[in-house]
Amino acid sequence: MFRRLLLASVLIFCSLQGIAQRRPQTRYVLDAGFGTSNAVEPYTIGYRSSTFGLFHAELGMRILMNDLFGYRILAGYDNIENAKNGKSLPFKSTYYRGSAEAIIDLGEVLKFDQFTTVFGLILHGGVGYSRLSGSGKSEGMAHFVNGLTVNLFLGDRLSLNYDLTRVNHVYQQIKFDMQTAHSELGFDGMIFNMSLGLSLRLGKLR
Repeated sequence: MFRRLLLASVLIFCSLQGIAQRRPQTRYVLDAGFGTSNAVEPYTIGYRSSTFGLFHAELGMRILMNDLFGYRILAGYDNIENAKNGKSLPFKSTYYRGSAEAIIDLGEVLKFDQFTTVFGLILHGGVGYSRLSGSGKSEGMAHFVNGLTVNLFLGDRLSLNYDLTRVNHVYQQIKFDMQTAHSELGFDGMIFNMSLGLSLRLGKLR
C-alpha cells in the first residue's frame, strides 16, 4: 500500500514538475491561519476531544512555479484537550507538525477567471513529520496531509483564506490522550484542521 502511494506521488510530482518547467515564473506567498482542531482517533476508552477544539495555528510559505503548480512548506500547532461537560476524562496534549506539500491552483485549472476575480481554490497534499506530547511523554510519527484552501482576494497582494485539512499518521504508537500505547499498524491516526487566515504575496507583481 505504502509503495503504491509513494509511486503515485512520484509520478504526479514528475508530471507537475514538467508543467512548471514549461511555464517558469517563481512567486512567493506567506500564509498564516488560526482555527480549530479535531483529533479524531485513536483514544483510550473514556477519553475524547471536542469536535471543534481550540486551538490550531499554522504558518507556511507557498513557492509558486507558475499559475498552476507550486510547493508549500508549513508548520502547524494544535492544542488537544478533553471534551467538556463530563464527556471525557481530563487530559491535555500538544501537537506539532511540519509538512512539505505540492499545490495545484484549481481556480486556474477550472478557469475561475472566466466568471469571477474574487475567489480562488487551491488543492494541496504531501508528507511530513509530527510530534505529540503530554503527561511527560512524547511521540514522533510520519504523516500524509491533504486539503483544500479557498481564497477571497482583497487586493493584488492580500487575500483571506479558509482551509480544511486532513492529516493521517503512519504507525502512531501512543493515543492522543497520552494515557496508553497504540499498537495498530498503517494509517492509524487522524486529525482535521479548519483555519481562517491571511495570505500575503511577496516580491514584485507581474
